[in-house]
Amino acid sequence: MDISLSLSEKTQVESKPIADSLFLPSLNGFRGISILFVIVSHFFFHSSSIGLRVFSGYFGVTIFFVISGYLITTLLLREKYKTGEISLRRFYIRRALRIIPVSYLFIFVVILLNYVFQLHNPLYTYLSDLLYLKNTPFLHSEDPLTAHFWTLSIEEQFYILFPWILSLNLKVYTYLIAILIVLLPIGSYADFYHLGPFKESAVHIGFSLIGQTSPILIGSLSSILLFQKHSHSKIIFNPSSILNIALLILAAFILSDTYHFIPSVLKPTLCSILVMYVLLNYMQTSETWFYKFLNSRIMNYIGILSYSLYIWQQIFTFHLPWKTFMGLPNILPVNLALLILVSFLSYNFYEKFFLNLKNRFK
Repeated sequence: MDISLSLSEKTQVESKPIADSLFLPSLNGFRGISILFVIVSHFFFHSSSIGLRVFSGYFGVTIFFVISGYLITTLLLREKYKTGEISLRRFYIRRALRIIPVSYLFIFVVILLNYVFQLHNPLYTYLSDLLYLKNTPFLHSEDPLTAHFWTLSIEEQFYILFPWILSLNLKVYTYLIAILIVLLPIGSYADFYHLGPFKESAVHIGFSLIGQTSPILIGSLSSILLFQKHSHSKIIFNPSSILNIALLILAAFILSDTYHFIPSVLKPTLCSILVMYVLLNYMQTSETWFYKFLNSRIMNYIGILSYSLYIWQQIFTFHLPWKTFMGLPNILPVNLALLILVSFLSYNFYEKFFLNLKNRFK
């Protein structure tokens, strides 16, 4: 399905030189940081350390979401700029080839582990994972091995609806996500306390589909605003390493449950704005040491493996399916090494096939 731009929208994006750039520096480095937050948090899930409660897996996921919203919107706007239209068919094929193959392989492996280690999870437990409905009351299941699929569900639901709206009308899409960014914290409060229409189960279910999308929407809106400024280089940011690391720490503190000086419904939004600001500071070349760290070979490769690591880490962290089976050991360095090995093999000998296929639909 190809949706053409209106004449006014064509004029609006024709002068966007940023669309000519195919490489966005530092994104893999930030992906690397986000997956490290998730892995460290999950390995030390039972620790009462304040540091581990502050630098949580949820903060890592928030970085993932912000990057996702920014990157997907940027790619779609570039397509509009270059061709005058967005091919939703190619977009959905690309997203499916990136997300579905390894996530379905993971579910298949979990089902095998369920059988081998007698975890006693019925097969219907995995329906919400297969349909990417883990974040909703639909087909709700408590299997800890696939608990992290709530994030994949949020992303997939975003991909189904929002790019379609963007392709129809950029201005409507921009106003819509700006309004949602403002209203979602209010909706979260009303939903938590079952106020007004949120007393109805249908409203609660509907809100569950968008209630946690603030970080993605903030990333998406930032991409649109940059396009409207014609060039990232014309917007003045501060690449100071100390300042930006301090802002990331502040964002982590805001999102955490350690301190309560900010209402909980505002935390994802405020955290995401800070994260997005820091990301923008490093999407142009800089001589600062933090920029060099983000774009170092090791951080770049961790970022490349980040999706694989995220998918497979649940088996090797605090939800070990073999931990009560025949006295098998639970040794953290061994588990970490196994996670790295499995993710490496998954990416290089399985996912790459689908990534190469995905590139045919650019």
